[in-house]
This record gives sequence, structure tokens and C-alpha cells, in this order.
Amino acid sequence: MNLRRQGKSAVYERCFQRQDGEKLWTIISAKPTTDSEGRHNGSFGMISDITARKRAEEALRESQTRFEHLFDNMADGVAMYQAVDDGTDFVFVDLNRAGQSLSKISREAVVGKRITAAFPAVIEMGIVEQKSGVRR
Repeated sequence: MNLRRQGKSAVYERCFQRQDGEKLWTIISAKPTTDSEGRHNGSFGMISDITARKRAEEALRESQTRFEHLFDNMADGVAMYQAVDDGTDFVFVDLNRAGQSLSKISREAVVGKRITAAFPAVIEMGIVEQKSGVRR
């Protein structure tokens, strides 16, 4: 059903193709207008070119895909983690395939968990102190 005929605003993206074959991405905003008696008497609209944004989004998706492929298929074990509690502990963000194989633990078993909970020995080994610079 046509939103404009219902008296509602609409915002949507639309892709056009130029004569040279290049894509032109737009965002279209349309709002119905009414007269003093509340009757629909037209529409107000804006069209914005968002082609550069769409290209940047696509480039980011491609870069992310390349990174994920490289990360998951490299021969070295790699764990990504984020500092928590002012850097006195770390939470696993990701673990690649080689890391899973070397540590004999699945990605699902560690992602979202504190490194000290997943591998309590890291405290005794001083790894958390080394990474955080904070003595326990």
C-alpha cells in the first residue's frame, strides 16, 4: 500500500543505473503535505546521493571478509582479547583455528570468558601481569 496516500512519511534507499552503467545509490525521503483543512495536496521530498557511503560499506565488508579468512586460516595460533577491570584481566574476543588446535579448546568454549577463568594457570605464569603491567 502507498504510504503517501495513507498520509505517512517514507524513507527508503534505491539504486539507479546511470547511462554509463555505473550505479547511483540514493536515499529518498518523502512526506505528504496537507492543506489547512487536512486534505492531501502534494508531497515534499528529498533525494540524497549515498553512492560514496555504499562503496565504503562494500569495501569494509570485503576487508572484513579478507581479514576473517586470513585470521582463521593462518598457521599460527592467535587469540584476540579485550582488557577489562582496568587491564587487570582480559576477555576472549576470538580464537582462530590454529589456536583452537594448539590449545585443544573450542572457540565457543572461550569467547566471552575471562582469560583467568578459561586458563587459570595464566595467573601463576605471570601472563596477565605481563600484558596489563599490573602486579597481582
